Amino acid sequence: MRRTTSLIAVFISSACYATLAILATNAYRLGATPLQMLVWRFAFASVLVLAFVALRSRRSLAVGWRTLGRYATLSLTGYGAGSLCFFFALEHAPASVVAVLLYTYPAMIVVAERLFEGVALTRARAAAVLMTFGGCVLVLEPWASDGSVGLIGVALGLGAGAGYAAFS
Repeated sequence: MRRTTSLIAVFISSACYATLAILATNAYRLGATPLQMLVWRFAFASVLVLAFVALRSRRSLAVGWRTLGRYATLSLTGYGAGSLCFFFALEHAPASVVAVLLYTYPAMIVVAERLFEGVALTRARAAAVLMTFGGCVLVLEPWASDGSVGLIGVALGLGAGAGYAAFS
């Protein structure tokens, strides 16, 4: 793929991903449900990706059942679970809060690497993890009396981050 094409694809992907929470929240106001949003999102993406791959290299569509099973498992347990949590979190918390909780996934990866792979937790990495979750506390404002973000929204938002971390 040429550099220009790659940059355009990254820009389009970033724009779509950045507006996902806002578009989903607006769709909920019009009567959509989280499961409907997920079905439409993945159906649309599947058609686009299959068309793109079919046009570029039909051979790359030929994968074995074992490989397909691994991809399906990884997608359902990581990305799928994270997306499910993300879309349901939007029913319980503002899009801005859900987005912040989702983007805790790099910090979760650092913690998982330490726990499961024995990767050293340097001061810089520990500070980054602490600042990440400290920032979440500031965004959630647990001391506020209005209770605008409930525990379910927080749990689902962090679940979205955990799903993305598992996928990554």
